[in-house]
Amino acid sequence: MDARRFIELVPDAERIWAARLAEAWGYPRAISEREVERGIWFRFSDGSGIAWLLEPHPDWAGLLAPGVPALVWHGIGSPAARKRRARVLSPRTAAFVEGYAESLGAQRLYSLVPDLTPGVPAAAMRRYLARYGYVADKLGSYKDLGE
Repeated sequence: MDARRFIELVPDAERIWAARLAEAWGYPRAISEREVERGIWFRFSDGSGIAWLLEPHPDWAGLLAPGVPALVWHGIGSPAARKRRARVLSPRTAAFVEGYAESLGAQRLYSLVPDLTPGVPAAAMRRYLARYGYVADKLGSYKDLGE
């Protein structure tokens, strides 16, 4: 087995690179400056994916559960990983992302994918997230942590 860690934090100096790589891999929208600057970025040491966590955008505040500390996560697999039908969310990555979010004080973790996001198979993503305990809502899916 490879001695490298499976999931690694992306150093601050490489976050722009990680965002541009995610976009080049087909992430369905431009990744915002806010996400690059304020996100906590991860990469999979085998090169199969990139993910990031951050606080929900202030514009979404009225739509989220009031008083529940939350984080949002995004991710994308590399084209090679997607060709192999490998998923960014696996039991291993779910445990890591959820545990890390909880360690930061989050009680709820969101994957914000509104139904009408262009280029995103929202219904399929919601079904997949449901396998990991996420509940679909009007914004995408969420999971309460620590249960």
